[in-house]
Amino acid sequence: MATVGVLLFIFAVVSLTVSAYNYFSRPYLPKNIILEDEPFVSILIPARNEENNIARLLDDLRKLDYRNLEVIVYNDNSTDNTARIVEDKKLYLNIKLINAGEPEKGWTGKKLCL
Repeated sequence: MATVGVLLFIFAVVSLTVSAYNYFSRPYLPKNIILEDEPFVSILIPARNEENNIARLLDDLRKLDYRNLEVIVYNDNSTDNTARIVEDKKLYLNIKLINAGEPEKGWTGKKLCL
């Protein structure tokens, strides 16, 4: 039993030592990194009946410092104002809205397998 206690103590000391080393020696990145060649980034957002969330999400994306990006919102047959809100937000962000077509006849959605 004493051996287990000693092993647990050694493990705790090693874990604490590694954590302390990582905390005090971690490199800090400058806050305003400017990349010369920023790669183009696409942010894909699937949305169905997200009128309560989509405006806040797009507003948060607008605050990003990274400018070489596009936002693609896939409106999956929303029955609320999701598409209208996205259209309104297109004025200040590079947003593309894709509206889904009607599902095939008999389509009931994904099947949940347990």
